Amino acid sequence: MFHILSAIVLCLLALPAAADEVFPTFADYETFVDTKIKNREFSNVISRLGGANEYTPQQLAAAQGQLRNVVPYYLTNADVAKRVELESGFAQEMRIYWNDKNSYLFY
Repeated sequence: MFHILSAIVLCLLALPAAADEVFPTFADYETFVDTKIKNREFSNVISRLGGANEYTPQQLAAAQGQLRNVVPYYLTNADVAKRVELESGFAQEMRIYWNDKNSYLFY
């Protein structure tokens, strides 16, 4: 239940994220997200992907704390569970992060 909640919360927090900063390549974006999610730096992900001007520092700190409580251990593995090619060069991905302590998160 907590894992599903963490996926939902992370998705909801990212909703206002209208890409304030563009990454030079998709590989750069992927490296950033994988590193930050594995290290449980959720507020950095939210801020960099557009939430910096959507949330107060207090809200980001609260989200960071809530998500770290739901995902108490560092995540060691990452993979793409599903990728759907859309029109005009866009794609939609669902990524999974997990560890050997039965913690996992969908992004």
